Amino acid sequence: MQKNDREPISNQINTMLKHLNLVLCLMLSGLFPASVAAQNDANFTLTVTVENIASDRGHIAFGIFDDAKGFLQEGKELQGERVQAEKGSVKLLVSLPPGRYAIACYHDENDNLKLDTGLLGVPVEGFCFSNNPNLSVRPPSFDEAMFEVKENTQTEIKLRYLMP
Repeated sequence: MQKNDREPISNQINTMLKHLNLVLCLMLSGLFPASVAAQNDANFTLTVTVENIASDRGHIAFGIFDDAKGFLQEGKELQGERVQAEKGSVKLLVSLPPGRYAIACYHDENDNLKLDTGLLGVPVEGFCFSNNPNLSVRPPSFDEAMFEVKENTQTEIKLRYLMP
């Protein structure tokens, strides 16, 4: 009776070993794309440095977008972050999978969780976008602010204050 109990276990172990050998052989031969799957799941560190911060009041608010359709739309950011403002510059480290991204940020000096604007909609708090695009009378497009993350990446963006 003990022999019958052991046979199924030994069969299971043998089957498991055969599967393991097959997987190892496929990995070594390159037919099993384990390294590709591991790369697709890998995240990279994005280091964002925001420069030209006028004061240490409030926070620097970041929105990281991965889609042109949702760029600059409230609630459409992939990730939102806030860090304490420091006169001069601050750094933000974010873990992201490979992809195309754009950043919008502003200096929320009064901590009211929004970019304050004047009568004509002109921002009265500092703001900036990745790639530091030239701004005219419109915000940049996703493509103008877009950068690619394929490895650990660093980017510097400079706050602009339109009102003294």
